[in-house]
Amino acid sequence: MTDNALATTNTLKNLMRSPEISEKFADVVGSSQAGGFISSVLLAVADSDALKKCHPNSIIGSALRAATLRLSVDPGLGQAYIVPFKDKATLIVGYKGLYQMAMRTGKYRIINVAKVYEGEIITEDRLTGVHRLAGGKKSDKIIGYMLFFRLVNGFEKSFYMTVEEIDDHARQYSKSYRFNDSPWKTNVEDMQRKTVLRLGLSRWGYFDPYDLMAMNTADEQIDIENVTIREEPRHTVDENMAALGYDQPKKKAALPEPQPEPELEQEPEQEQQPVTKEQIKELATSLGVDSRGVDELMHKNNGDLNAVYQQMKVL
Repeated sequence: MTDNALATTNTLKNLMRSPEISEKFADVVGSSQAGGFISSVLLAVADSDALKKCHPNSIIGSALRAATLRLSVDPGLGQAYIVPFKDKATLIVGYKGLYQMAMRTGKYRIINVAKVYEGEIITEDRLTGVHRLAGGKKSDKIIGYMLFFRLVNGFEKSFYMTVEEIDDHARQYSKSYRFNDSPWKTNVEDMQRKTVLRLGLSRWGYFDPYDLMAMNTADEQIDIENVTIREEPRHTVDENMAALGYDQPKKKAALPEPQPEPELEQEPEQEQQPVTKEQIKELATSLGVDSRGVDELMHKNNGDLNAVYQQMKVL
């Protein structure tokens, strides 16, 4: 191991074991799982000379994305891969990880991606869209993959792609396809099966919207065309956390002392002028109230002219 790789590894270990980073993983996978997840990340880096040369922040960022998707980065499990591209690391979801994400939705009764070998023939009923496997296997050469799934509600669908179609799709859409450290070179079969599974389920099946959004963000999220990394001086934990996109809590500005509200000057109440009988008669005439009606109101209000006047105004 070179001095730079050793320094990077030591820096990564210190960061991953720091309380701040450990707390971030605990928030995502739970306190009981955080230690094991961090250990799996360190083991994945220890097994890859190329990852040891990657910037620690990019490794931690990729690991946090995997934790968000609830996928292990242990290379032996094949759920997700932390892959080096020059001096940066990124996350790529594997076939088993995608399969797990689909099954944990609870929507599927069956999901299977079958290999199709040389000599076997796939036919499709154009009316039903159902694929049929015919012919016989002539060799171990894989010529394609066929997806079949059935939902718990009874809906089922099959989907087939040849190896050439898969490779053409990967060449067009996968940024990692042409890199030697990519799973497309180190685990070809896994990535081919994943492509068929992802395209088929994305078109006709179901993924949890949150998982799908996180996967689309995580899966090969960086532009690796011309990646150049400058040598950076040693950073503090706060600086590393900020580089990962986690804002540190800002000190709240002191709130101004509450000022007493100015007292409003109350207008003096105007004394109510007494109502005369002449005003009662004029109002009764304008409203068409006869003398009998006026007398009844006077009786109900015990002769209070003001009260009678107010009641007549709302008639």
